[in-house]
Amino acid sequence: MSALAIGLAGVVLIGCQALAPSDASPSPSIQGAPLDVTAPLGPAECRVLIARAMETALAIREYVHIDGLGTTAAAVRAAASDPTATLFDLGIPLTSAERRLVAGSGQSFRGNAPLLLWVHVGAPGRFGGIWLDPPGSNRWVVSIPDGSPGTLAMAQCLQGIRQLPTRYVRTALSYQGGMELQARVLADREMWAASGILVLTSSFAGDRSVVQVGIRNHTNTFIAALRDRYGENIDVVRT
Repeated sequence: MSALAIGLAGVVLIGCQALAPSDASPSPSIQGAPLDVTAPLGPAECRVLIARAMETALAIREYVHIDGLGTTAAAVRAAASDPTATLFDLGIPLTSAERRLVAGSGQSFRGNAPLLLWVHVGAPGRFGGIWLDPPGSNRWVVSIPDGSPGTLAMAQCLQGIRQLPTRYVRTALSYQGGMELQARVLADREMWAASGILVLTSSFAGDRSVVQVGIRNHTNTFIAALRDRYGENIDVVRT
């Protein structure tokens, strides 16, 4: 992996976990609706919350694949319990020795690397998506499925690592759910072809919480058939 442009699609998914105890009952999703941001947790509370996410830390360590960087539960626990460990590089606890490994790896984790790694790799079932708005700026948007208070609190903790301008919006579909739906559409191409529907592309758009499906023969009947199978989180376009 080169500079962390963990592109906003196509990242390898490696397990996720529940990152906070329990969330309040979610309210119905309204795609893109801004979330009310309350006072974030303090640095000490955030550090504890992030350090407890052992499976997320392991997934991120495995994903970046840096020589010498431990990818065992013991390595994750050791970093989490080290009072000198920092979160700045990858959004997970790293010891001083591990930070030197990251710095010497030739990989660049610029910008909002901590949040990008959590959304796409560490907890894709917990977050919706992350993108720049407007494109090319340094202003980030993170979408939170059903506006989960626990996920919002975690996102604020991760934002606090590099303190880049970030706002939060509600979404209906997690990043993992979107990628799974994308794969499901592609896996069904032969079935659709037998019905006369030529599915050419399928890609998850996290900023809109939809899978965009490109078909050659664009008709209302075919669109209705696709939505009947996959639900409303698809956008059918002519390709």
